[in-house]
Amino acid sequence: REVASTGGSCGKHVWMVYALMTLHAVCYQLQTPLEPYLVDHLVGKGAAGTTWYGYLRSFYQVIQFIGAVVFGGFLDRYGCRHGLWVSCLASAVCFLLLANSTN
Repeated sequence: REVASTGGSCGKHVWMVYALMTLHAVCYQLQTPLEPYLVDHLVGKGAAGTTWYGYLRSFYQVIQFIGAVVFGGFLDRYGCRHGLWVSCLASAVCFLLLANSTN
């Protein structure tokens, strides 16, 4: 534990994790303003598009709430290192699915 506090090699890894998580957060915030356009484009303009966008945002928040509880239990049981691996792997799978989607 002293290695991380004195800026040893473990400190470099911690800063890399901070940088990657910051990059992930910035990229998410950059895509958020495009969501209403995407919903209008895919669902259609008007009240239906607005309603479906509300459903999308609500669904995301509910899943995030449930996932935080489940993932918190996973972190308590297996530790942060395994949790970070699972999180990065899940993000990679989601990005691969998004890259291969047709519509």
